[in-house]
Amino acid sequence: KLVAFLAILALILGNVVAIRQTNIKRMLAYSSIAQAGYIMIGMVSMNQHGLSSVAYYIFAYMFANMGAYAIVAIFEDKTGSCQIESYRGLAKSSPFLALSLALFLLSLAGIPPLAGFLAKYKVFAAAISLASADTSFDWLYWLVGVGLLTAVFSLFYYANVIKQMYFSKEDSPYKIGLSLPAVTVIAIGLIGIFLFGLYPEPVLRFADEISKGFGFIAH
Repeated sequence: KLVAFLAILALILGNVVAIRQTNIKRMLAYSSIAQAGYIMIGMVSMNQHGLSSVAYYIFAYMFANMGAYAIVAIFEDKTGSCQIESYRGLAKSSPFLALSLALFLLSLAGIPPLAGFLAKYKVFAAAISLASADTSFDWLYWLVGVGLLTAVFSLFYYANVIKQMYFSKEDSPYKIGLSLPAVTVIAIGLIGIFLFGLYPEPVLRFADEISKGFGFIAH
């Protein structure tokens, strides 16, 4: 139950603190704490399903995190700012950059059909599966409930960045050009969140093989 307690702590602390941030790098940093909480929900179910869900979650979120942090780094390098309000009107001046960041944030929030949705579903399903199979794990339903509630909270701070980019009345003073390496990194992230959201079977099989490699099933 220690892992479950740490998961709840990470989910609440990460999401509550992230929602108060005005600096996008800090927002993503605290949201990463919350993402660790979701991973720990899968870790609590130390069976093949749980281990598989953890492997898939890490793999799926690698693409969204990589893409989001890459864009934030590019934006800071070009503008010198990490403030969320600096992203106002970016969709008009740099549409590709704004759309890419919006998609990465939506995947981090767990919105279908992006990879982040199935990742969250997998860890929740692993916990519910264990709870339904063994009544001594009924408390896992509460853990999943906390996970679902905090996932709703995360929508607010991710959506706030998207709102600034697309719905601000102010025009952005920044028109950001991208180098080929920058476009390549962003493109890899976009392909990952769409491909493994719409066609997850290869990654799911790979995640299952990883879980089987542990050589034991606890429950």
